[in-house]
Amino acid sequence: IITGKKELDYYILSVVNSGEYKPQNNLNSTKVGLQNTKKRLQLLYGNRSEFTIENSILDGKPFVLTKLKLPLHLKAINIPNPI
Repeated sequence: IITGKKELDYYILSVVNSGEYKPQNNLNSTKVGLQNTKKRLQLLYGNRSEFTIENSILDGKPFVLTKLKLPLHLKAINIPNPI
């Protein structure tokens, strides 16, 4: 289930999936997608964005809730050249 809503000066995108989120604790892992996403959000929006993933249970069934909170109004910021 994917939902989006405006809340004050933010837009919140939520994704609910069945199952369980298992973060990679292996230092040799090549799976860097989530870390890259969090770093890019920090570079673009600073402390004005949030990205969370949490496990929960509803009616005895596990699910994963992922939320992305972004500011509706962007302020001028310096974005380093990624190249």
